[in-house]
Amino acid sequence: MGQLSRGRSIKHSDRVLLSSVTSLEPDDNHRLMMSFQYKRRRSGRRATIIMLNPSAATVDMADTTVRRVEGVTHQLFRQISEVHIFNLFTVRGKNPSELNGLLQKNGREALIHPRADDLLRTSLKDSHLAIVAWGGPCGIQKDLYVDRLKNMHEILGLARKVVRVSGGHYSPEAPYPLHGRLWSYRMQAFPYDMP
Repeated sequence: MGQLSRGRSIKHSDRVLLSSVTSLEPDDNHRLMMSFQYKRRRSGRRATIIMLNPSAATVDMADTTVRRVEGVTHQLFRQISEVHIFNLFTVRGKNPSELNGLLQKNGREALIHPRADDLLRTSLKDSHLAIVAWGGPCGIQKDLYVDRLKNMHEILGLARKVVRVSGGHYSPEAPYPLHGRLWSYRMQAFPYDMP
């Protein structure tokens, strides 16, 4: 399986304790989870954030989406000291629509690593909060996207509390939760009602 294009890398937020950043990457194409802790926060409370698919972020560098999520989560969820980031699809790529080609060529298994859902379940059981931030299908085949959402909603049943970030002209009643790259510091958390 060839690598998809990746986004640009930037520094992690200065609110993040850099020595705490970890990334579980079983191969060059997948990131199962990224985690970090915030400086000067010791609550022991974790948020599990679920986005669409990983791009360029690594232990050493963030990408624009992870950087925004680091900052906005720090501001909105002051009780959170640790964050785990997961994705609907674990294959790395800058443009989610590129996943369609992988699906055609290699099947669904190429898009979601077999260990991903079990790791997510474990994180949710130990999390204070789950934040959904995957956005719409972004060019991904609709049936694949809808199928994955059904599966994700079942997994989210393990969460104590599920929220979405929204505000401004982004309605908290929109059919899909706002993607983390679109979050702003003026937004708020709203309950996420699973279908």
